[in-house]
Amino acid sequence: MKNKKVTLPNGLEVFEGRKRAASMLYPQILDYFTPEIERIFAQENITIFDVGANIGLFSMEVMHRSQGRAHIYGFEPIPETFKLLQLNLQQFDPSAIHLFNIGLGQKEQSITFIHRPRAPMMSSAYEMLDANARDQFLSAFLDERLARKNHYSIPGIFKYLPKALVKCIVYLFFFVFCKTLGKAVPVECFLSTISKVIGEQNVKQIDLLKIDVEKAEMDVLLGIEERDWDKIKVIAMEVHDIDNRHERIVKLLGQHGFDNIQMDKVVEDQQIFNIFASRKP
Repeated sequence: MKNKKVTLPNGLEVFEGRKRAASMLYPQILDYFTPEIERIFAQENITIFDVGANIGLFSMEVMHRSQGRAHIYGFEPIPETFKLLQLNLQQFDPSAIHLFNIGLGQKEQSITFIHRPRAPMMSSAYEMLDANARDQFLSAFLDERLARKNHYSIPGIFKYLPKALVKCIVYLFFFVFCKTLGKAVPVECFLSTISKVIGEQNVKQIDLLKIDVEKAEMDVLLGIEERDWDKIKVIAMEVHDIDNRHERIVKLLGQHGFDNIQMDKVVEDQQIFNIFASRKP
């Protein structure tokens, strides 16, 4: 499929491999840009690790907001998606862009990713379209707060339908999606670790570590060796709260000096949300 070029609300042009991919992802990317993270962009010589870079929307927004002062280290394991990442970041100073066709995890290894060519934002080392994901999707149809949080546009008629009927409709849609747009193919990918990259690239400090890796966020954190934690100043990450994972992540971050930890959880049973962590100056 020929790559399509569209213009983002920030004025930057982006190549997307699938129709409306950028328009679907861009609002979610903006959720990362809290006032505290915005303050990072006023600094000089900013180093950003974009783990789970996808087609590059987060990195592009960083370069836009920092007026090109950032140095980006972007990691995307799926070769097809990585090519789009390269295309989208070639408009910036090449000396500031460092892209790696690898994933980051707990250790160096080759693994099989579950890649969805027609829905690449759901490609992962883990199954993304399981029963838990289906139920989370249903929750967004039943709770307007979750719909807004996930930037879903829910048809108004669903407000007036019985919950049992909404459940049947959503489950049917999910089943069809899994068999069509969400159909997966295996892709062999290589994983390294954050500490390995820090050593090989001689990175002195990471001003912002962004992690969006579809259920593999704990693996990424466990790939940081003790000597490297102090080099990381701010973390913004998407968390899939499987088995209360957020409690383990909050504990891990606290053990390594992050004393300002916040979550954007809007309802009690929400299972996908962002965690923001920073250190006191």
